[in-house]
Amino acid sequence: MKALRLASYTFALLIMMCAVAFSQNLDDIIKATWGLKTADGRGSCVLIKGAKDGKWYALTAGHCVEGCKSEKEEVDSNGNKKTVVKWQDVEIVQRLLATIDDVETEVGNIVLRAKVVAYSPPDEEDLALLEIYNMPFELKGATLRDTLKDIKVGMQCWHVGNLYGELLSSVTEGIISSVGRYFEGKVYLQISTTAVPGSSGGGVYVKDGDDYKLIGIVVMGDRNTGNVNFAIPLSRILKWLEKVNYIHIVRGDTDGKK
Repeated sequence: MKALRLASYTFALLIMMCAVAFSQNLDDIIKATWGLKTADGRGSCVLIKGAKDGKWYALTAGHCVEGCKSEKEEVDSNGNKKTVVKWQDVEIVQRLLATIDDVETEVGNIVLRAKVVAYSPPDEEDLALLEIYNMPFELKGATLRDTLKDIKVGMQCWHVGNLYGELLSSVTEGIISSVGRYFEGKVYLQISTTAVPGSSGGGVYVKDGDDYKLIGIVVMGDRNTGNVNFAIPLSRILKWLEKVNYIHIVRGDTDGKK
């Protein structure tokens, strides 16, 4: 076994110690995409920093955290029955890296815990927002800017996700197949980037100059082909964040136009 070069041993938390900014390169969006683990499944999530409160949040697909939800019927002091919803904590996971023979190599995982603070089931918006406990470092989270009007069919795009629930920070490349694929009463982006079990909740990005812009998150796809997949566009995500009263927290504005 080759010895690690201790002088260059680089934990991922040190690699990611940089201030949040609107400029994002490929390395930034990879580090902002974490795996997600629950009792009955795995997925992906995109980290964003609250502009209002400075806390860290994880944006993901609602079905990725569905298994953490439990409902219990209770009786209040007046004898009225009510349903109480409780959520188990979710684990979010990122690679732990070390430099071995001048190559950044995966040597383990960083695991943090998060709680669900907003949720929409799969038959509605299929989105969830998690608040991360005690983020121990700074990194470049994804920036939420509605760029859908700039997206065109045939444009190159990238997906970052936790493929098969095991392959953290995997990047796949494809094109925008449709910007307005409409079914079941909702509009989706159709993309040809590879998306497999574990990809749900991972971000879809397009390049604008040297920057990579988040345009949606993956929620479903065709498992037979792997390249007919669908993402919730950022415009829908922003409307949902406004509906659940978190738009001002994560963006620092109230009108969605910042």
